[in-house]
Amino acid sequence: MAMSRQLRKVMRRNAAEIAQHTTRIIYDTQPGGKLVRISDASALAALEKAFTFLFKNGCEPVVFQLSQDAARGFPSYRPDLLKRGYSAWLGVAVDQDDQPCYVMEQIDLPEVDPTTQRRMAEQVALRRLSALCQTSGLTGEWAETLSRPNLS
Repeated sequence: MAMSRQLRKVMRRNAAEIAQHTTRIIYDTQPGGKLVRISDASALAALEKAFTFLFKNGCEPVVFQLSQDAARGFPSYRPDLLKRGYSAWLGVAVDQDDQPCYVMEQIDLPEVDPTTQRRMAEQVALRRLSALCQTSGLTGEWAETLSRPNLS
């Protein structure tokens, strides 16, 4: 289902408020699969900033590089990957039911120029984000677990 122009306008006008609400109800999985609410201030700030940008810019999927502090705040963060030089990236989009979703990816990028690294990271994050956006709900597999924000 394509997002209506009217809904995009509402989201653009209320981007900060919708982003703030979305980050209050967002979950992640810990290694091992336990579902937990994200509570780290740095991770929540990164999500809120990314969702605000998403809503203000027509809900087109977007990817941002995360600081290590923000990445550490996600329950799915794997510190062992940091030691091997992985960088962390946050992708945000809306799913087929116009609900916000995200991915936090830790990616091992080759030693190439920063522009090429960013393009490569975007491809990885957007590929996973695309799979989530084909499923109803805030982040796909959690659709039945979470309450959804009223975006209208």
